[in-house]
Amino acid sequence: MRGTFDRYEPGASRLHRLDAPVKLVATLAWIIATVLLPDGGWLAFALSWLLLLAASGVAQLGWGYTLRRSLIALPFALTALTLVWTLPGPPLVSVQIG
Repeated sequence: MRGTFDRYEPGASRLHRLDAPVKLVATLAWIIATVLLPDGGWLAFALSWLLLLAASGVAQLGWGYTLRRSLIALPFALTALTLVWTLPGPPLVSVQIG
């Protein structure tokens, strides 16, 4: 039985056949490009995520596999979500009660 954190997923796709240095450089380039996206660039983040899902599809891993493996980042995403309420600036939504 394979666990969630297995390091290798065997396959015969075009991505699996690439040399390891090519995959490493492409992965690092994607990570750096995603980190350098501007704050509030939600469309760019969505496109980055779609690129990741497309690569997963080309590798024939499936979206479910990719999403399960992405759960390791969930604590970091939940921590970043709190920034919505702590950063100074104009409010996105204002509700008057009473």
